[in-house]
Amino acid sequence: MNEQEAPYRAPLTTAGRRRGGGIQVALATMLLVAVAIGAGLAASSMRRSDHPATDRSLGESSRPHTAGGNASTLPVETMQVQRVESYARERTFTGIIKPARQSELSFERQGEVVEVSADLGDRVEKGQPLARIGDRRLKVKRLGLEAQHREALAVLAELEAGPRKESIAAQRATVQDLAAQADAADQMAKRRQRLLLASASSREEAEQAAFSLTAVEARLQSAQKVLDELTAGTRQERLDAQKAIVAQFDASIQDVDIEIEKSQIVAPYDAFVTERSVDEGSIAQPGSTIFRIIEDTSLEVWVGVPAAIAASIQTGETLPVIVRKQSFDATVRSRIADLDHQTLTQTIVLTLDNVSPQQIVPGEVARLAFTQEIPVDGFWIPLAAISRGGQGLWSVLAVVGDGDETTTTERRDVELIETQGERALVRGTLETGDWIVSSGTHRLTTKQAIRVPEPTDDVDESAPLPATEPASQDGMSPAEKPPEPLDLVPTPRSDRPIASLAPTAS
Repeated sequence: MNEQEAPYRAPLTTAGRRRGGGIQVALATMLLVAVAIGAGLAASSMRRSDHPATDRSLGESSRPHTAGGNASTLPVETMQVQRVESYARERTFTGIIKPARQSELSFERQGEVVEVSADLGDRVEKGQPLARIGDRRLKVKRLGLEAQHREALAVLAELEAGPRKESIAAQRATVQDLAAQADAADQMAKRRQRLLLASASSREEAEQAAFSLTAVEARLQSAQKVLDELTAGTRQERLDAQKAIVAQFDASIQDVDIEIEKSQIVAPYDAFVTERSVDEGSIAQPGSTIFRIIEDTSLEVWVGVPAAIAASIQTGETLPVIVRKQSFDATVRSRIADLDHQTLTQTIVLTLDNVSPQQIVPGEVARLAFTQEIPVDGFWIPLAAISRGGQGLWSVLAVVGDGDETTTTERRDVELIETQGERALVRGTLETGDWIVSSGTHRLTTKQAIRVPEPTDDVDESAPLPATEPASQDGMSPAEKPPEPLDLVPTPRSDRPIASLAPTAS
């Protein structure tokens, strides 16, 4: 080992420079001892700091491969890979906050706006009047209909009560008088007939007496029918006809009442006013928007997701929704059946629980967090264990050998499926139980002899710690620096000890 490999050189004192050759030999011996101690501390530091937490977080056992202690081999860390059949992928979909109900309020008839009692931004309650148009003509029309209605009711009451007793008595007297006249006419006709037979009277007188009898009997029958009608009371048909007239007036009055009621706009539910478009004195047109309101008691999230994922979401399921970096629970209310032709996604409607527009404003962007279980045949390995391969693939270094000096590396091509933090999901020429180099692959080549140092718990706490690395220009040590942008190409780290590489096998 030469002096360039030593991380530490003991300074020579002034007294040492003054001494002779014997002291120089002693100092050289001390220097060699210091170099050996520094190399040992560097190897121990590499074993402690080279991603032990990463291997443990992957849930895979790590055991040492030992080679016969050849100083020319490079110490590495390995891990045993285990096959997985599925993995969870966190997906995030962007949506928008919408009120559960929103309405554009307008008048159904034309009229002059005489009152506006709500303004932009006001909170209104269900049934509260917001605006009103003139209704004087309607009120006058209602008065006329009420008078006609009363008249029809009076006629109906008269018909239901029937004829008066006086009318019946008068008609009965008329019938009796006509009956007496009929008897007299009958006797006169019989007398004239006897006289005619005795040739004491002319035929003309006999016929006149017969005609008089017929006329009196006809008047008697007519008077008797009138008396019968008065006695029987009003016919049911007349009662039904008059009742229909009364019902028509009732309907007309109700129609006017509806028009008067619609002369004002009332809030259909508790809401906030988001738009007002008229003032007093304006002429409101039928159907033109006067107010726009949004419900203040319930909010919804509308999110477009792929149809395959939408099929796995059940109505009533609770999912997390992120708004303003805050997470809220949302319940799936419905799933719109058709696809959006522009985004080719299916819309999921979720209801935010216990959230009002005071907390979240409608129109804000919301993100739906969804965990998707994806079937796969692969292996989770540290991200530092992979490097670029050929033909668009990636590669890992597998450990081959029986643990002696023949332990070497072998490149295995893999396909990168997923990355999550500091780990990667791959598939390829690996099998369950294979051992791979878990970090520092940039220092190795194919078929290079390696060794895995034996783990030890006996750490000499009295030994001096290796010198800390100087901070970079940004004032942060390499250990404190944030990870570099992920390009899946491991780069050498300055905090790893540099060891000599063994010659590659031919």
